[in-house]
Amino acid sequence: EPPAGVAVPSALSDPSRYRRDEADVFSSMRTAVVSVPLQPNHYDCGLYMLLFIEKFARWGGSLDPSLESARRPAWDFHEKLRFHSKDISAFRQQMIKRIEDLGARQAAKTKAH
Repeated sequence: EPPAGVAVPSALSDPSRYRRDEADVFSSMRTAVVSVPLQPNHYDCGLYMLLFIEKFARWGGSLDPSLESARRPAWDFHEKLRFHSKDISAFRQQMIKRIEDLGARQAAKTKAH
């Protein structure tokens, strides 16, 4: 039993409900098959995926036409979504910096306590 005042997600209190909730969420989503850039190697797939997510989260709702309504949706059709392998190198460096900064902040917090 959780402590008083602690909310427990329904998925934890009733795992069978999680499957129902998940099915409801996914059944209402619109989907589209979109041509996207592919990584030229076997190790950048995660960075490509994160950059897709970041760009789509930032710009996806404002695209005209939307990816879903395009006859042959292509990622590169929209300037705001476009990126190239050189952008992945810069994104990798940004990620390293973010991780280092978070580590330094966490170390400072731990040291302060």
